[in-house]
Amino acid sequence: MKFVPFEDYTLITYLSPEEVKRRLEEKLNLKRRTFSFSFGSQSDPDRPYEGTFQGNKFVIKRIINYRNSFLPEITGVVTHEVVHTAIKIKMTMAVFVYAFLAIWMLLMSVILFSVKSSTGENIIPLGMLGNIPFLPQVLLCLFVYAVTLGAFKYESIKSKKFLAALFEGREEGK
Repeated sequence: MKFVPFEDYTLITYLSPEEVKRRLEEKLNLKRRTFSFSFGSQSDPDRPYEGTFQGNKFVIKRIINYRNSFLPEITGVVTHEVVHTAIKIKMTMAVFVYAFLAIWMLLMSVILFSVKSSTGENIIPLGMLGNIPFLPQVLLCLFVYAVTLGAFKYESIKSKKFLAALFEGREEGK
């Protein structure tokens, strides 16, 4: 398991590129929304993804009935090779989420450092381990990182399984 909220892999399938496109379009709703307040079960279970397929490239996102800012945005490129079809897939979080996390973690560290500096007690004694001046900031950043990674991987694993089954493929190198 990679410890970054990013997936980059290649699916190998013996389907033709046209069959790959046909199968994905069967499971794909046209991109219909950027933001909505729907909380009910409104998605079509036969079409669990929304997005676009143009030429040999697609951009899709799983339709969910709950909020998850860490939902992967999936981009793929279908290429025909000599004996098989390769689908190069990248899963990333939205750029806004990366920016928000970076700014939030930086601001929290600055706030914690300034509060500890103003009290004059900027060192946490740890007995035999010595003193670690920024332990709360490090623990906070690790917690946010773990939540981000867990939420992203939860969704990306679902999408990897779905795409492998849809295209009757296997991940290259496995």
